[in-house]
Amino acid sequence: MATSQASVAASFKTILFATDFSSSSEAALPYLLSLAHCFDSTVIAVHAVPFEALSGLAAVPPMVELDAEWRDALQAMRTYEQSHPFTGLRHKFVMEHGPLREVVADLAAQHAADLIVLGTHGRQGFHKLFAGSFAEEIFRTVSCPMLIVGPGVALPPPENWKPRRILFATEFTGGSIHALPCAIALADANDAKLLVMHAVPLVPWEQQSELDVSYQQRLRKLIPEDLPHRCAIDFTIEFDLPAPGILTTAQEIEADLIVMGVHRARLPKIDAHVPGTTASEVIANAHCPVLTVCG
Repeated sequence: MATSQASVAASFKTILFATDFSSSSEAALPYLLSLAHCFDSTVIAVHAVPFEALSGLAAVPPMVELDAEWRDALQAMRTYEQSHPFTGLRHKFVMEHGPLREVVADLAAQHAADLIVLGTHGRQGFHKLFAGSFAEEIFRTVSCPMLIVGPGVALPPPENWKPRRILFATEFTGGSIHALPCAIALADANDAKLLVMHAVPLVPWEQQSELDVSYQQRLRKLIPEDLPHRCAIDFTIEFDLPAPGILTTAQEIEADLIVMGVHRARLPKIDAHVPGTTASEVIANAHCPVLTVCG
């Protein structure tokens, strides 16, 4: 199973790019293009046009002739197509009615997408509590990996960006372990160095040395024996809360990419309003893109 997951992660033959034509979406575009050219991917650029059902009526999109928002979005999409030709890549532009999470999830399943890419505002605290996070709604729903470019990512990225230093953060849970083959496959595909880390909070300093040895052994056991790899893999333990530990380590090694597993949400629309989750904090503050794998 691990080898199968790795081969899927290394292909990225179909990439779904969710855009709302904002500066946040544009920030993700260079990373999308670099990966798409690297893996000779087909790019599907999608824009979701939301609609509100009238009270007492079924949630059916209005007729195009009566839908001013759809017409405006269609004009914006046509303008976007002209300014974003995706030269040298197989691509198409798709516009659908519906909530962003549902549109992206449906199209990802319909086209068997290997990767979803989007930019995010990285809402935190009370802002996230009230407004929610569209990115979190999606990455806790979809099965394929998702590359998220948050507001802290430096722009513009290096030309022909490739992740040469990858940080994989694990909690030893099923969700995070599910993401490990993807991290190894990306490291192999890009001749990158991979650092596997775990954060252990609230440990007195006199106990840290002993725990460091124990957790290092647990990390090493995560690498499947049936998963061949060429990349150099190192291991580290950070005695810190998960999000600060991940962010500090990423800065110290000048990571080009953070890979982490995330838990699947039972109620994604509600869960996306919960502030302070490790994944949302990392995405909002990371200096590099974050690739999540839901498991």
